[in-house]
Amino acid sequence: MRRLGEKPLSGAEKQRRHRERVKARLAEAVALKTRLEAGPGEILGLKTVYESLLRELGASAEEARHLSESAAGVQDDVLAALRQRGQAALQTLRRERARNGSSLLARLAAMQQQT
Repeated sequence: MRRLGEKPLSGAEKQRRHRERVKARLAEAVALKTRLEAGPGEILGLKTVYESLLRELGASAEEARHLSESAAGVQDDVLAALRQRGQAALQTLRRERARNGSSLLARLAAMQQQT
């Protein structure tokens, strides 16, 4: 039991603190969603990273600036790659979770599959 002072928190105090935490998280989520919708729809910093990468590849400052302005196609490629990696990671986690059954029936099914 967590204590903040000399006596432990009562049930009502714990519920109140939990509600406050949940309200704070919801407010943060709403603020982030509003910020995302109000934003330009770009990945923050992608234009700068792309421009610096072009500079490393030998583009002049003007060429890099011109190419980075058309970074919308690059952003779509990055988002598509991130979605694919995320889906692959989720599928891997779900497959592992299904294999690691701890119930008796799950263990028996796993033994039957091995034979």
